[in-house]
Amino acid sequence: MNTDFMADGLCAQTDPEAFFPDKGGSVRDAKTICRRCPVIAACLDYALATDERFGVWGGMSEQERRALRRAQPARTVTRQRTRDQRTAVLRLVAAGTTPAEISRTLQISTRTVHRYVADARQAA
Repeated sequence: MNTDFMADGLCAQTDPEAFFPDKGGSVRDAKTICRRCPVIAACLDYALATDERFGVWGGMSEQERRALRRAQPARTVTRQRTRDQRTAVLRLVAAGTTPAEISRTLQISTRTVHRYVADARQAA
């Protein structure tokens, strides 16, 4: 499993303790950081693919990821991942990131980046 996205995560720039709180501890600070992170979709994909059981990954606690796995069929998870990816792409474009950089960061093709941008422009 490719972990290149981890270097670009906002969590790499903050205290790791926020992402692995003691049992019963708050995950609010970690989730706040995740919501602004450009690699949130890749992070959640990684956590789901590797069955990560501890900490906050992709903006979700271990309980939320467990519930997601149980409650949603694979197709629904894929749709959510696509929405998260699209959101991350548009956020990065707005920040001035090039399609090539977005492609590397989110581990998607530049064609997909361009398609998301074109779809957003048509919807506006």
